[in-house]
Amino acid sequence: MTVQENLQTRIANETAEDLIPFLQQLDSNDKKALIPVIKQLNSHYTEFVELEKNRYGMRGTATQQRILGIVSFVCLDKKDFEKTWYANSILKKETLELLLPWYQPAWLGDLILSYEDREFVPFDYQLLMWLAAQGLAVPSPLLVARLLPYAIYKSEQRATGQKLYGPENLFVYPETLATHVWYLFEYPSDINWVNGGGDTGDKTPWQLFFAANTANGKLDRERVLQACLQATTRNFNKVLSGWFVDLFTIMAPDEKELLLLRQSLLLSLGSPHSKVVNAALAAIKHIWSASGFDRDALLDHLPPVMTSDTKSVVMAGIALIEKLCPSYPDLRLKAVLLLCQALLSKQEAVQVKAAKLIAQYGVITDAVLKAQLEQLQDMLLVNTRKALADFALPAPIAAAEDITPEQAIIALTGAHNIIEPVTTTAELIFLASQAFENNAAHHFDLLPATLVTLQSQIDVPVLQALEPAFQRAFVIYNRLPGNAGFLDQLLALFFLHYGRLMATRFPEYGAYLLRQKGKHWWPQTVVLPPLAEWGPAHSDGHIFMPARQLLVNALQKITAGDTLPLLSTPTHTPAWIDPLVLVQRLQQYQQQPHTPADMDFQVAITRCALQDTAAAWALAVKELTGEYRQLMRFLLDTSAMPEPPFTQPQYWMQAGITKTPQATYPAFAAFSYNEFPAVYLHGQFEWTAMMEKYLAYGTYDREKGEYERYEAEWPALRIALPENTTAEVLLSSPAPLLQAYLGIVPPYLSVTANDLQRLLLLTPGHPDVLLARIIHHDMSSSSFAEVTEISHVTAIIRTLLELMVPLSAVGHLFVASCMFHADKTIRAYAAELWISGVMTGYIDSREIGRITGLEERIEWAPLKRFTDLIAGSMIKISALHNRELEILLTTCLEQLPDKPIKDLKKLLELYHEVLSVNGQPVSSNIVQEKLQQWQQTAGLKKTIKDLLP
Repeated sequence: MTVQENLQTRIANETAEDLIPFLQQLDSNDKKALIPVIKQLNSHYTEFVELEKNRYGMRGTATQQRILGIVSFVCLDKKDFEKTWYANSILKKETLELLLPWYQPAWLGDLILSYEDREFVPFDYQLLMWLAAQGLAVPSPLLVARLLPYAIYKSEQRATGQKLYGPENLFVYPETLATHVWYLFEYPSDINWVNGGGDTGDKTPWQLFFAANTANGKLDRERVLQACLQATTRNFNKVLSGWFVDLFTIMAPDEKELLLLRQSLLLSLGSPHSKVVNAALAAIKHIWSASGFDRDALLDHLPPVMTSDTKSVVMAGIALIEKLCPSYPDLRLKAVLLLCQALLSKQEAVQVKAAKLIAQYGVITDAVLKAQLEQLQDMLLVNTRKALADFALPAPIAAAEDITPEQAIIALTGAHNIIEPVTTTAELIFLASQAFENNAAHHFDLLPATLVTLQSQIDVPVLQALEPAFQRAFVIYNRLPGNAGFLDQLLALFFLHYGRLMATRFPEYGAYLLRQKGKHWWPQTVVLPPLAEWGPAHSDGHIFMPARQLLVNALQKITAGDTLPLLSTPTHTPAWIDPLVLVQRLQQYQQQPHTPADMDFQVAITRCALQDTAAAWALAVKELTGEYRQLMRFLLDTSAMPEPPFTQPQYWMQAGITKTPQATYPAFAAFSYNEFPAVYLHGQFEWTAMMEKYLAYGTYDREKGEYERYEAEWPALRIALPENTTAEVLLSSPAPLLQAYLGIVPPYLSVTANDLQRLLLLTPGHPDVLLARIIHHDMSSSSFAEVTEISHVTAIIRTLLELMVPLSAVGHLFVASCMFHADKTIRAYAAELWISGVMTGYIDSREIGRITGLEERIEWAPLKRFTDLIAGSMIKISALHNRELEILLTTCLEQLPDKPIKDLKKLLELYHEVLSVNGQPVSSNIVQEKLQQWQQTAGLKKTIKDLLP
C-alpha cells in the first residue's frame, strides 16, 4: 500500500491511533508525494454540506479533521498550511506536545509571528510563552499586547466558558512583569474589554491587578501612573484611552505624585478624547498653584482645550484660568488672549463665561486684545457682546445683500452637467471599463444606450478590446463586491448576454473566445439565465423590474439591429433629459415609424427637465404629429391640458405626475390607473409622530426558560403607506406605471445604497414613493444607527442634493427628520439642503419647523442633535437664512408641548440669538404663551426673561 493509499484509508476509516508513527517514518519524498492528496482531501472533507435535513456542516468528522490537521502540519509548507482550516486546532499545547519533540518546522516561528496583525489569533499567551521558552517563537510586543489581556483569567476555567480572575499566569515567566505588561500601555489591545471574572468589585480584573501589585511593590507605581498618561497620547481609540484614564483615577495619585507627572499631564491636554482632557485638568487643578509647577507652560498647552467641541472641557479650562488670573498678574494678558479662543464656541454659556473674565482681567486699551476681539466679532452671541460692552467693538458686518431665487437656481440642464454622448468605439471601451466600478450612476443607462447606437462600428478588434470589461462583468455577476448592488449584477448579466450575442454575430470572435484558457467568462455564458427572468432572490425584487425592462429593451434592439436611441438615456447629470433632445428622439421614432418600449418612454417622461421648455415645444409643434405632439404639448406647456386620443394612457398619466403631481385631470377619469393608490401619484403621504406601545423584554425566568414581557412605549415616526401594496394589486394593469413597481412594500427593504440612488433617479422630479418607503423602513426610530439604514438615508439625501428640485411634502418630512438623525454626516447634508433650498425657494422653512416641532413634541429624537446642527451649520449664513431660521424656529416652538422637553434651554438660546440678529421680538402669540408656561421651570427663567418683553 502506498503512502497516499495509507493516508486515504486511514482518514476514511477514522484511524488515528498510530498516526504519529506513520508520520515519523515519512521521508521528504513521501511528504512531497502526499501533498497533492492532502490538498484534495482537505478540499473534500472541509466542504460545507447538508449533513442531515436542515443541518449543515463540514463533511469530515472531528476525528477526520484532526488527522488531516496533523498531517497538513507535518507535510505542508507554511503557505499551504495557512490556507487550511487547521491552525485553530493544531496551535494547541496538547497537540504540539505530541509533534514538536520529533518535528519542528522551520516556519513555525514565522507562522506564530504572522498573527500579530490578523483579526483572529488561535492561541493564547501561555502557548506563546511555552513556545518562546523552547526557542520556537518570538513574543513580539504587538502579539503580546493582543494576547496578554486574556491571560489574567484562570486557565482551567476556559474550557467551561467561565472567566474567573486568576493572575497566577502572570507570575510564571519573569519577563511578563518585567517587560510584557508594559506593552499594554504602548500598543493597542483588548484590555478595556476584559471585564468581570468573579470578585473584582467595581474594578476590572486588570485594574485590580495593577492596583494590588503597585501596592505590594511588584510593579513600580510611579511607572504605572506615568504609563497611563503616556497611553492617552498614543492615538488609541476613545474607549481604550478612557480605560487608562480610569486606571489612573483608581490609583488616586497624591499631590506629590501629580507634581512628578506634571509634564505628562500637560501633554494629555492635547488628547482628542474629552475624558482624557477632563481627567488631566482635574489633576492639574490640585497642583497648578504648587511650587515647581510651570504655570506659563500650562497656558501654552491650553489652546486645544479652549477650542474643544466639548462644553465641559472648555468650561474646565476657563475655570483654571479664572483661578490663575487673580494671583499671577504677569500671566493675565496671555490668559485673556487664550480666553478669546473660547469665543469660537457655539455654546452661549461658554462664550459668556469667557467674555466676563476678559472684561474683568483684560486691558481695554490693549491693541492686541482688541484686534483679537474684532476678528471674532461675527462669532459673538448677543449676551457675549453685552459682557464685552466696555471694549466698544464695532457692529457686526452687515450680511451681504440677499440674492433672488432666480439668481440662486442652477439650470437642470446646461454645460456644467452635460453627459457627453459616446460616439466612438475608443470611448465605448473606456466607458465599459468604468461602468462596473460605480463611478457614476448614469453609466447604468449610458452603456446599453451606446451599444445600441454604435452597432455599425462594432467589429472583432473592438470586441477583443472589451475583454477586460466582459471579465469584470463575469466577476460581478457571480459575486457582488461590497460596493456593488443588484443593479450592477443586472447590468453585468446584460453585458454578458451582449457578448454572447456578438460571438454569434461574429464567428471569428466566437472562435477567439473558444481559444481562451483559465477562468474565462465565455464558458459561463451557457448557464446564464435569460435577462428577462433575472431577479434577486428576495421579496423586494419588483423594485428592480423597471431597470430590467430598460435593459431587456436595449438587448432586443441590438438583437434586431435597431439603432434608434433609447428615449430614457439621461443627457445631463444626475439623470435629467433635455426636453429638446427628448423631442428629437421622438421625432426619429415617428419617422421610422417605430413604437417606443413602454418603460423606456415612461422613464424618459419622468426624467424630462421641465425648467426651460420653450425651444423643445417649438420643435415639437414643427416636427411631431398626432398623439406624440399632443403628449409633448401637455408635458412641456405649463398651461396645456390633456387632449385625446389617449391610446397609451400610461404615458399621459406619467406626464401628469411629472408636470403637476397634485393636479387631477378630468380627461383621465376613465383611466384604470384611478384605481391605483392616489398617494403614489400626488405624493401627499400622511404621517404621525406617536408614542407607540410594544412588548419589551424584562428579566429572564429560568424556570419558564423565557424572558418576562411587559408593555412599554417608544417614540415612533409612522408614514401611512397604502394598503394592499402587493404585486398582484399594483401590477394588475396591462401597462403598469413605473410607480407601481417602486411602491410594492415587502417586510424589508433589501436594496443597497448604490441601488437606491439609481432607483430614485428613475423619477428624479417626483421621488416621493421611494422617499416614503425609506422613511417607513429606515427612519421610524431616530435611534436607528445600523450600517444599512445609514447607507440608505445617506444615498437618498445626497441624491436630493444633486437633483436640486423643489421639495414635496414627503421630501420636507424626510429632510426635517434627517436633521435629527443619529449620523452626523446625514444631519450635515440636511443642513446643506436647507441652506441651498432657502436660496432657491425650493424648501419651506415653516414646514420644516412644523415637522421638527411635531416630532419633538414626543421627543422622537434627542433635541441636542438639532440644536448642535443649528448652532454649527444653520445660523448666521446670510440675512435671508437668518429670517428663514427665525420662521423655522418659531413654527417649531409652536408645536412643542406645554411641559418643557429636554434641552429646550439651548433651543431657546438659539431662538433668542436669531431674533436679536434679525432685530425682531417674539411675534408669535402661541410662542409667547408657551414661554409664559415654560417660565415656571427654574432652569429656563433667565433665558425666557431675555426673550419676553
